[in-house]
Amino acid sequence: SNNRGCYICPVCATEVVISEHNMSTLPDNAFAKRLSCPSTVSEKREKTCGQCKMSGTYVEANIHCINCDEFLCANCALKHLEQEETVSHKTQDMEEYQETDIKLASNPTLPRCCGFYDALDIGSTYCVDCEISLCADCHTKLHIDHRCAELNAISQNFEIKIKTPLKELQKDHQILHKALDFLENIRKDTSKKHEDVHKTVKQRTQVLYNLIQEYENMLLMEIEKRHANN
Repeated sequence: SNNRGCYICPVCATEVVISEHNMSTLPDNAFAKRLSCPSTVSEKREKTCGQCKMSGTYVEANIHCINCDEFLCANCALKHLEQEETVSHKTQDMEEYQETDIKLASNPTLPRCCGFYDALDIGSTYCVDCEISLCADCHTKLHIDHRCAELNAISQNFEIKIKTPLKELQKDHQILHKALDFLENIRKDTSKKHEDVHKTVKQRTQVLYNLIQEYENMLLMEIEKRHANN
Protein backbone atom coordinates (compact mmCIF):
# COMPACT_ATOMS: atom_id res chain seq x y z
CA SER A 1 0.00 0.00 0.00
CA ASN A 2 1.04 3.60 -0.52
CA ASN A 3 1.26 6.49 1.96
CA ARG A 4 -2.41 7.35 1.45
CA GLY A 5 -3.60 4.00 2.76
CA CYS A 6 -4.50 2.67 -0.67
CA TYR A 7 -3.63 -0.67 -2.22
CA ILE A 8 -2.54 -0.41 -5.87
CA CYS A 9 -3.58 -3.34 -8.04
CA PRO A 10 -0.49 -4.73 -9.86
CA VAL A 11 -2.60 -5.61 -12.92
CA CYS A 12 -4.80 -2.56 -13.59
CA ALA A 13 -3.23 0.00 -11.18
CA THR A 14 -6.61 0.67 -9.56
CA GLU A 15 -6.32 2.19 -6.08
CA VAL A 16 -8.48 0.60 -3.39
CA VAL A 17 -8.83 2.26 0.02
CA ILE A 18 -8.31 -0.22 2.87
CA SER A 19 -8.79 0.14 6.59
CA GLU A 20 -5.88 -0.45 8.97
CA HIS A 21 -4.96 -4.16 9.36
CA ASN A 22 -8.01 -5.18 7.31
CA MET A 23 -7.54 -6.74 3.89
CA SER A 24 -10.96 -8.40 3.69
CA THR A 25 -12.45 -5.39 1.90
CA LEU A 26 -10.19 -5.84 -1.12
CA PRO A 27 -12.17 -6.87 -4.22
CA ASP A 28 -11.49 -10.21 -5.87
CA ASN A 29 -8.78 -10.28 -8.53
CA ALA A 30 -10.71 -11.91 -11.36
CA PHE A 31 -7.57 -12.23 -13.50
CA ALA A 32 -5.68 -14.08 -10.78
CA LYS A 33 -8.72 -16.21 -9.99
CA ARG A 34 -8.93 -17.30 -13.61
CA LEU A 35 -5.25 -18.19 -13.69
CA SER A 36 -5.54 -20.17 -10.46
CA CYS A 37 -8.54 -22.12 -11.74
CA PRO A 38 -8.06 -22.84 -15.46
CA SER A 39 -10.78 -24.42 -17.53
CA THR A 40 -10.81 -28.21 -17.71
CA VAL A 41 -10.85 -29.99 -21.05
CA SER A 42 -13.67 -32.30 -20.00
CA GLU A 43 -17.27 -31.25 -20.32
CA LYS A 44 -17.87 -31.95 -16.63
CA ARG A 45 -15.59 -30.78 -13.84
CA GLU A 46 -13.76 -33.34 -11.78
CA LYS A 47 -15.43 -33.88 -8.43
CA THR A 48 -12.14 -34.14 -6.55
CA CYS A 49 -10.96 -32.08 -3.58
CA GLY A 50 -9.11 -29.05 -4.89
CA GLN A 51 -6.98 -28.63 -1.75
CA CYS A 52 -5.85 -32.26 -1.72
CA LYS A 53 -5.13 -32.11 -5.45
CA MET A 54 -2.75 -29.18 -4.87
CA SER A 55 -0.75 -31.38 -2.47
CA GLY A 56 -0.56 -34.20 -5.01
CA THR A 57 -3.32 -36.49 -3.75
CA TYR A 58 -6.68 -37.16 -5.37
CA VAL A 59 -9.58 -37.45 -2.95
CA GLU A 60 -13.22 -37.57 -4.00
CA ALA A 61 -15.04 -34.41 -2.95
CA ASN A 62 -18.29 -34.52 -1.02
CA ILE A 63 -18.62 -30.80 -0.24
CA HIS A 64 -18.91 -27.79 -2.57
CA CYS A 65 -18.08 -24.24 -1.41
CA ILE A 66 -20.58 -21.88 -3.01
CA ASN A 67 -18.46 -18.76 -2.46
CA CYS A 68 -15.23 -20.21 -3.87
CA ASP A 69 -16.92 -22.59 -6.35
CA GLU A 70 -14.48 -25.24 -5.13
CA PHE A 71 -14.88 -28.94 -4.39
CA LEU A 72 -13.64 -30.15 -0.99
CA CYS A 73 -13.39 -33.34 0.98
CA ALA A 74 -14.87 -33.45 4.49
CA ASN A 75 -11.57 -32.68 6.24
CA CYS A 76 -10.64 -29.78 3.95
CA ALA A 77 -14.18 -28.40 4.18
CA LEU A 78 -13.88 -28.34 7.97
CA LYS A 79 -10.54 -26.50 7.77
CA HIS A 80 -11.98 -24.18 5.12
CA LEU A 81 -14.73 -23.03 7.46
CA GLU A 82 -12.32 -22.59 10.36
CA GLN A 83 -10.08 -20.13 8.52
CA GLU A 84 -10.74 -16.47 9.27
CA GLU A 85 -11.06 -15.36 5.64
CA THR A 86 -13.48 -18.17 4.70
CA VAL A 87 -15.38 -18.73 7.96
CA SER A 88 -18.53 -17.08 6.55
CA HIS A 89 -18.57 -19.13 3.34
CA LYS A 90 -21.60 -21.25 2.49
CA THR A 91 -21.20 -24.93 1.59
CA GLN A 92 -23.47 -27.62 0.19
CA ASP A 93 -23.23 -31.37 -0.24
CA MET A 94 -22.71 -32.88 -3.69
CA GLU A 95 -26.37 -33.83 -4.08
CA GLU A 96 -27.43 -30.21 -3.58
CA TYR A 97 -24.66 -29.07 -5.96
CA GLN A 98 -25.83 -31.49 -8.67
CA GLU A 99 -29.40 -30.19 -8.39
CA THR A 100 -28.21 -26.57 -8.62
CA ASP A 101 -25.89 -27.40 -11.52
CA ILE A 102 -28.71 -29.05 -13.46
CA LYS A 103 -30.99 -26.05 -12.92
CA LEU A 104 -28.28 -23.62 -14.07
CA ALA A 105 -27.47 -25.74 -17.11
CA SER A 106 -31.12 -25.93 -18.17
CA ASN A 107 -31.77 -22.25 -17.51
CA PRO A 108 -28.48 -20.27 -17.32
CA THR A 109 -28.50 -16.58 -16.44
CA LEU A 110 -26.65 -15.88 -19.69
CA PRO A 111 -26.82 -18.12 -22.80
CA ARG A 112 -23.66 -20.19 -23.24
CA CYS A 113 -22.00 -21.32 -26.44
CA CYS A 114 -21.46 -24.95 -25.47
CA GLY A 115 -20.78 -27.34 -22.60
CA PHE A 116 -17.09 -26.43 -22.58
CA TYR A 117 -17.76 -22.87 -21.43
CA ASP A 118 -16.14 -22.03 -18.09
CA ALA A 119 -16.62 -18.56 -16.60
CA LEU A 120 -13.23 -18.81 -14.86
CA ASP A 121 -11.32 -19.69 -18.02
CA ILE A 122 -8.95 -16.86 -18.98
CA GLY A 123 -10.10 -17.14 -22.61
CA SER A 124 -13.81 -16.82 -21.85
CA THR A 125 -15.52 -13.79 -23.37
CA TYR A 126 -18.97 -12.44 -24.15
CA CYS A 127 -20.23 -11.79 -27.68
CA VAL A 128 -22.10 -8.49 -27.69
CA ASP A 129 -23.55 -9.10 -31.17
CA CYS A 130 -24.96 -12.55 -30.35
CA GLU A 131 -25.54 -11.93 -26.63
CA ILE A 132 -23.91 -15.20 -25.62
CA SER A 133 -21.04 -16.28 -23.36
CA LEU A 134 -18.17 -17.86 -25.27
CA CYS A 135 -15.38 -20.30 -24.54
CA ALA A 136 -12.01 -19.66 -26.19
CA ASP A 137 -12.63 -22.16 -29.03
CA CYS A 138 -16.08 -20.84 -29.97
CA HIS A 139 -14.72 -17.32 -29.84
CA THR A 140 -11.92 -18.00 -32.34
CA LYS A 141 -13.92 -20.35 -34.59
CA LEU A 142 -17.36 -18.75 -34.77
CA HIS A 143 -17.25 -15.23 -33.33
CA ILE A 144 -13.83 -13.87 -34.29
CA ASP A 145 -15.35 -11.04 -36.37
CA HIS A 146 -17.93 -10.13 -33.73
CA ARG A 147 -17.73 -7.55 -30.96
CA CYS A 148 -16.48 -9.56 -27.99
CA ALA A 149 -15.22 -8.52 -24.57
CA GLU A 150 -14.81 -9.81 -21.03
CA LEU A 151 -17.96 -9.79 -18.94
CA ASN A 152 -16.18 -7.69 -16.33
CA ALA A 153 -15.41 -4.99 -18.90
CA ILE A 154 -18.98 -5.09 -20.21
CA SER A 155 -20.43 -4.77 -16.71
CA GLN A 156 -18.14 -1.82 -15.94
CA ASN A 157 -19.16 -0.14 -19.20
CA PHE A 158 -22.82 -0.78 -18.37
CA GLU A 159 -22.35 0.78 -14.92
CA ILE A 160 -20.88 3.90 -16.54
CA LYS A 161 -23.69 4.15 -19.10
CA ILE A 162 -26.45 3.62 -16.55
CA LYS A 163 -25.26 6.35 -14.17
CA THR A 164 -26.92 9.20 -16.13
CA PRO A 165 -30.29 7.41 -16.56
CA LEU A 166 -30.23 6.52 -12.86
CA LYS A 167 -29.67 10.17 -11.92
CA GLU A 168 -32.53 11.20 -14.23
CA LEU A 169 -34.70 8.49 -12.71
CA GLN A 170 -33.87 9.81 -9.25
CA LYS A 171 -34.89 13.31 -10.37
CA ASP A 172 -38.12 11.90 -11.84
CA HIS A 173 -38.76 10.18 -8.53
CA GLN A 174 -38.38 13.48 -6.68
CA ILE A 175 -40.65 15.28 -9.17
CA LEU A 176 -43.25 12.53 -8.90
CA HIS A 177 -43.04 12.64 -5.11
CA LYS A 178 -43.68 16.41 -5.16
CA ALA A 179 -46.58 15.94 -7.59
CA LEU A 180 -48.12 13.30 -5.33
CA ASP A 181 -47.75 15.61 -2.33
CA PHE A 182 -49.44 18.37 -4.33
CA LEU A 183 -52.31 16.05 -5.30
CA GLU A 184 -52.65 14.91 -1.70
CA ASN A 185 -52.92 18.54 -0.56
CA ILE A 186 -55.57 19.18 -3.23
CA ARG A 187 -57.46 16.08 -2.09
CA LYS A 188 -57.39 17.27 1.51
CA ASP A 189 -58.48 20.77 0.45
CA THR A 190 -61.30 19.35 -1.69
CA SER A 191 -62.42 17.12 1.16
CA LYS A 192 -62.50 20.12 3.51
CA LYS A 193 -64.49 22.18 1.00
CA HIS A 194 -66.90 19.27 0.59
CA GLU A 195 -67.46 19.17 4.34
CA ASP A 196 -67.89 22.96 4.45
CA VAL A 197 -70.56 22.81 1.73
CA HIS A 198 -72.43 20.11 3.65
CA LYS A 199 -72.26 22.21 6.80
CA THR A 200 -73.46 25.33 4.99
CA VAL A 201 -76.39 23.50 3.38
CA LYS A 202 -77.45 22.10 6.74
CA GLN A 203 -77.22 25.53 8.37
CA ARG A 204 -79.30 27.19 5.65
CA THR A 205 -81.82 24.37 5.69
CA GLN A 206 -82.16 24.78 9.46
CA VAL A 207 -82.77 28.52 9.04
CA LEU A 208 -85.51 27.84 6.48
CA TYR A 209 -87.02 25.20 8.75
CA ASN A 210 -87.09 27.66 11.65
CA LEU A 211 -88.74 30.33 9.48
CA ILE A 212 -91.39 27.88 8.31
CA GLN A 213 -92.04 26.84 11.89
CA GLU A 214 -92.44 30.47 12.95
CA TYR A 215 -94.78 31.17 10.03
CA GLU A 216 -96.79 28.05 10.84
CA ASN A 217 -97.16 29.09 14.48
CA MET A 218 -98.15 32.59 13.43
CA LEU A 219 -100.91 31.27 11.12
CA LEU A 220 -102.22 28.91 13.76
CA MET A 221 -102.38 31.74 16.28
CA GLU A 222 -104.23 33.92 13.76
CA ILE A 223 -106.76 31.14 13.11
CA GLU A 224 -107.33 30.61 16.82
CA LYS A 225 -107.76 34.37 17.36
CA ARG A 226 -110.39 34.69 14.62
CA HIS A 227 -112.21 31.63 15.87
CA ALA A 228 -112.36 33.12 19.40
CA ASN A 229 -113.74 36.45 18.11
CA ASN A 230 -116.55 34.71 16.29
